[in-house]
Amino acid sequence: MNTTALKSEERVVRDIMTRGVATIQCDEMLPKAAEIMTEDDIMTPFVVEANPEMSLKEIANIMISKGIHRTVVLSPVGRKPVGLLSATDIVKNITQH
Repeated sequence: MNTTALKSEERVVRDIMTRGVATIQCDEMLPKAAEIMTEDDIMTPFVVEANPEMSLKEIANIMISKGIHRTVVLSPVGRKPVGLLSATDIVKNITQH
């Protein structure tokens, strides 16, 4: 195995995830939700979650098996959203290394 492939396999979700996720509580009023949606990207409430320490290979396999292209990254403690990861992020990482 070449070192380029090895480096990509050793990377974890936190290395390439998009940070700064906008969220609201499920009991927020509609005007607040509309305000946030006009400022940021919208994500479905039914998501597959990732841990920041998961390997890229592990989360890629989960995304393939579930047929999804994006996942929310939750902190291990408190399970708060800390980032997003897309299939495009993973592909970009592979092509840059």
